[in-house]
Amino acid sequence: LASSSHPCLYATSEIRYELSQAFKITNDTPSGLGIAYSSVLRMMEKSIHVLIDKMGGLERVSSTPLPIVYVTHLRTFLLIYLLTLPWVHGHQWGWATIPIVALTAYALLGVDAAASECEAPFKKRSNHLAMESFCLTGFNDIEALVKHHVAMQSEKSRLD
Repeated sequence: LASSSHPCLYATSEIRYELSQAFKITNDTPSGLGIAYSSVLRMMEKSIHVLIDKMGGLERVSSTPLPIVYVTHLRTFLLIYLLTLPWVHGHQWGWATIPIVALTAYALLGVDAAASECEAPFKKRSNHLAMESFCLTGFNDIEALVKHHVAMQSEKSRLD
């Protein structure tokens, strides 16, 4: 998963393979069980399609940066606001202007920095989303569900 060029598609490919192996219909499979297997496979295939569709949406978000004009305008306005703040309110606040402007600058520049971090949520940095971990967790959960389903079906067919 970590070495693939597209972890989500690799994970869904592995999920499809495991599902096809778990719900393999052979000549020895009872017809009722074969119908149930194909029904479950169709349902799980729909879920895989939804997963791939959602991943495509996330990729569009991560690959669409904000327009440079917007970012430049926003940061220029923020800088002008912070530089003029002491002159506008300095006579009212006196010496309190320094800490008030410092705290305001810290808050607004922090929001700007957080917005910049949110622009690329899937980069390989410690504070970003761990997509490989999400994919692996999903894969392990689906594998556990398939194993449980197969165990329940084999138990049911053994009792019949």
